[in-house]
Amino acid sequence: ATAGVINAVTKQGSNAYRYDKPLAPKVRAALLAVPGVKKSSVWVIIQRRWVYLQGCVPDAALARKLERAARAVADVETVVPDLMTGTRGKPPYPVAPPR
Repeated sequence: ATAGVINAVTKQGSNAYRYDKPLAPKVRAALLAVPGVKKSSVWVIIQRRWVYLQGCVPDAALARKLERAARAVADVETVVPDLMTGTRGKPPYPVAPPR
């Protein structure tokens, strides 16, 4: 994965999702403002104002900072931090099987 990447994805659907599209760039900007984020690779999934953080960070302190930054964005209802410290081991979220 490319270091320092913050990818934001939103789900589409009913009116319950109407907040998601304008929320994605706000969450992305908040995460990019966190010092040290360029040493990580994080994916953001936004669904019904819930923010899921997935990917790898170099240490637990950065994971906590990213979670706090996402929670501080207006209209974010909750943050689910599925961040893995380092790049070895099993991530705390499902991954595709090897080909």
